Amino acid sequence: MEILKQPQYNPVSVEHQVIILYAVINKYLSDVPLNKIAEFEKDLLNYIDNNYPEIVDSIKETKDLTEETERKIVEAIGEFKKTMYDTTGGTVLLVSHNCKV
Repeated sequence: MEILKQPQYNPVSVEHQVIILYAVINKYLSDVPLNKIAEFEKDLLNYIDNNYPEIVDSIKETKDLTEETERKIVEAIGEFKKTMYDTTGGTVLLVSHNCKV
């Protein structure tokens, strides 16, 4: 299982875990090759942090996954996959580290 692997002393926040688990449960990673999962996960979370900070804020504040937050997660994942990730070949088109798109 490649999801949520955490480097020692660098835990993944609960909010990020919720986002990744949502993506997995709803099969948004089914077209990502196993050897690209960790990179995809890191880049997706970075993309959301930079472009959809309200998602993380909402989960942190409400301790819940509201319909609005869920809608934004779906939107963010779709946008990320369309603009940042080629799902046909499983290759990263643009690494989103510390940049806004």
